[in-house]
Amino acid sequence: MKGLGAKTYRLGIIVGQTFGGAACLGGLVLILLGLSGQIEWILQAGGLNSRLANASPGALFAVIGLVILWRYKPIIRDDFSVRPGGQSSTLRRSLEELERISNVEESWRSKGDDIHYSGSK
Repeated sequence: MKGLGAKTYRLGIIVGQTFGGAACLGGLVLILLGLSGQIEWILQAGGLNSRLANASPGALFAVIGLVILWRYKPIIRDDFSVRPGGQSSTLRRSLEELERISNVEESWRSKGDDIHYSGSK
């Protein structure tokens, strides 16, 4: 996403997450404070049926908050591109370096010399 579309998407996610979180936390606070009342919620849409009977207002706010949070969850995409050569320049340089080291090792072995490394860690 680029330009204005990305900014609008980000703003929508932030607003949705803020309202959803506020509704969920508000519902939990109402539950903890013991606000009583009865709400009956019956939702039927297509093949989806939902019923929340004799619920406190806090539970209803918490459920609505969770639905809003679920709806406005961010979508993360990994976009990458491959160059026509098939490899990135860093990978190509690393492979060239390995090939150069391998060629040096082979030339030493062909002379009959052993390769020894005495380095300190």
